[in-house]
Amino acid sequence: MKQNTWIKIVSLLMVVALLSTACAAPAAPAAPVAGDNAATDAQAAAPAEGGRKILRVAYGAELDTLNALTSQNLTDIEITMVDGLIMSDNNNSYVPVLAKEIPTTENGGIVVKDDGTIEMTWNLHEGVKWHDGEEFTSADVCFTLDFIQSEAGQAVYNQTDYMGIIDCQMPDPYTVVFVWDKVSAAYATLFDTILPKHVLEGQDVLTYDAYNRSPLGTGPFKFVEWKPGEYIRVEKNTDYWRGDEYPMIDEIVFSFIPDPNTRVNALKAGEYDIGQILPNQVKEVQDLAGYKVDLVPANSWIIFEFNVATERGQKLFSDPNVRKAIFHAIDRRPLSTG
Repeated sequence: MKQNTWIKIVSLLMVVALLSTACAAPAAPAAPVAGDNAATDAQAAAPAEGGRKILRVAYGAELDTLNALTSQNLTDIEITMVDGLIMSDNNNSYVPVLAKEIPTTENGGIVVKDDGTIEMTWNLHEGVKWHDGEEFTSADVCFTLDFIQSEAGQAVYNQTDYMGIIDCQMPDPYTVVFVWDKVSAAYATLFDTILPKHVLEGQDVLTYDAYNRSPLGTGPFKFVEWKPGEYIRVEKNTDYWRGDEYPMIDEIVFSFIPDPNTRVNALKAGEYDIGQILPNQVKEVQDLAGYKVDLVPANSWIIFEFNVATERGQKLFSDPNVRKAIFHAIDRRPLSTG
């Protein structure tokens, strides 16, 4: 199953989150968050030809898709290009992005109705543009929910968390009201990716490579190139809605280097500004000039869900004996010893 992102690179407004595996972050725009591992980081992205600031990342593995909702890998690369209503910051807290604030009972954004349902109002930033110039609106949010709750949305790793939303209302282009059938503790962690309705409506989202291989977002970077087996390259969105000064990097190149020894040797050679390493490689690079090692506590897990909320899930897991057989097949000794 997909785990949380390894690295979130955006600008001074968006931090780098290090999760689940040993990794590295550039000192200037980044801060480590989680992951029971080690990291090394360069002092900054070095200016390249023409004075452009290019961040070169030694990335662990090539992705399956650039659709952040359906990828079964980490989504650090995708989130440089796409925004959500929320995201997690360097303190592993959820903060609003496309939303002006996270609704609560205190700010009036959450109202419990007499019938037990809950109305949750998200107020969106105005003037946000997709990379093709189209305006981001509440229709994009409801379209994203419709996809997640569909049969195809089973590819979304936490689809179950969205199934309690029984209605998505759009009072105006900058307001979304979710109606929940009951209280949801995870509500503030959802919608970390929003899909463009004007691009994907009427398409098979799972197979539409025009988006999955070159996503259109509202984020600080735009997709440039995906060279299979080698790298993905993104460049600064000069019309980023947060302001002309962001992001503070002109380009990021994510190079796929699956072998950890090759990655650490590339870092030693100074070929990359940031690179994922393993805990047993810390001693090799802890005194490497221009780099800093960050030991990051773990904040990741692997889940296996018996989702019986869909027709397909019911066919697979509705029989209690099937679920019992899977539970009996789990070797619990490694889990109990950590």
